[in-house]
This record gives sequence, structure tokens and C-alpha cells, in this order.
Amino acid sequence: MHEEKNNPAAAAAAALVLIIAAAALAAPNARPSNVRSKQAAARSALPVVRYALEKYARRHAGVFPPTHMVIGGNSPGDVLIKERCLERYPPNPFSRTHAPIRNHPAEDPSPGDFVYRRSPGSVYTFHLSAKGAGPTEKDRKNSIRR
Repeated sequence: MHEEKNNPAAAAAAALVLIIAAAALAAPNARPSNVRSKQAAARSALPVVRYALEKYARRHAGVFPPTHMVIGGNSPGDVLIKERCLERYPPNPFSRTHAPIRNHPAEDPSPGDFVYRRSPGSVYTFHLSAKGAGPTEKDRKNSIRR
């Protein structure tokens, strides 16, 4: 007859396997919600920037600033900062250092930053959108055209 003995190493190995399996099952679910919350935080910065743009326009007879003058990142050269329409830009939720969001008028902005463009041919309208982990349908729907 075979006698079973309690083996602490085998019990520890089995417990470790169970912990790893549980973590592997939980990890895929945690990551997308984290990205979604960061995307939501990036979009929530839009009203702050929009308000500063509208404040600038009220001071300049309805004319919005040229695209190249809205830099973001709390740059001293940023027209919204210089004209005190905005004290500081909100932090980028995708930045490890919580750096302020920046304007990237190019087609491929960094995650968490925003795109501001004064409309070509009209100084009275603009396009503003927030970018999360890449251009998504939700980002495009949150674009603001004035």
C-alpha cells in the first residue's frame, strides 16, 4: 500500500499555479478598462481647452487663434497661456509624468493629447478633438466644430 505524505513544496507550487492562472484571467479585463478611463480623461480635457479658445475669441472680435499659436504643454509661447485665457493645460492621462496635454495638429497625435485647428478660410470656426490610444469612432464623435 502506498502512503501519501504532505509535501509543502508541491502545495506551494500548486498554489502558485492557481495564482498565476487567476492573474492571467483577470489581466485582459483590467487593461481595456484602464485605457477607456484614460481616453475618457483625455476627452474631459476638451471643455477646458474649448472654454479657453472661446475666451480668446471673445477678446479678439470672435477670431480664434491661429493653429500654430496653440501649443499646449504649458509652453510660455502658447497664446492661451500668454493671454491668460488658460492658467495651465490639464495633465495628459497617458503620460507617466502627468505632463500637460499638447496640441498636435498633425494627423497622428500622441495618446492623450489634443488636436486644434482653426478652420481654413474662416477665422471664426475651429476643430478640436482629443485622442486616446489612437483615433477611435468615439474620438471623432467628440470633435467640436464652431
